[in-house]
Amino acid sequence: RREAPRGASKLVVGALAAAIAAMLALIAALAVPRLFGDKKTQVQFVSEPVGATLEIEGRPRGITPVAVDGLVVGRPYPVVAKLDGYEDTQQVVQPSSSPSTVNIVLKPKAATVVLESDPAGATVMIDGKELGVTPLTITSLEPKRAVSVTFRKVGYVEAVQNLDVPAPGKDTRVRQPLSVDPAFATVIIQSEP
Repeated sequence: RREAPRGASKLVVGALAAAIAAMLALIAALAVPRLFGDKKTQVQFVSEPVGATLEIEGRPRGITPVAVDGLVVGRPYPVVAKLDGYEDTQQVVQPSSSPSTVNIVLKPKAATVVLESDPAGATVMIDGKELGVTPLTITSLEPKRAVSVTFRKVGYVEAVQNLDVPAPGKDTRVRQPLSVDPAFATVIIQSEP
């Protein structure tokens, strides 16, 4: 009978011990979270303005302000807030071990104001600032604000109209008829028999 060299058996025993230790570490890494579960927390979501629909990972979770339970600590979640008249706001939230609050600021969509005059080509001023010539589309006005619109055209009487800018994402159209200026429309007829 032949005996294996002593050094070789120590090597095999060491390799087997290392393999068993690695296997136990792998089992522990996979089993511990399943046995004890991931730590979960609550996150409070608040939006400006309130009333946005909140989606986490593409699923609706409520209307802001809303508290969402069961989020895994340290895991990144894609969050989307949606509200009519405002741009969808997306961000990634990674909950911490203690309950927290996430503030989401929604950006309003532009309100659209289309200004026309009859006849066309009138200079448009809003609150004293010249913005262009009719027909004119404006998307730079603050939504839900009252403004004064002035239409000016040579040969016509200046027309002023108060306008309520529509809500975010909405539009309005104004058509202003212009009257001929009497100074330009006077006709004098003289005749001698």
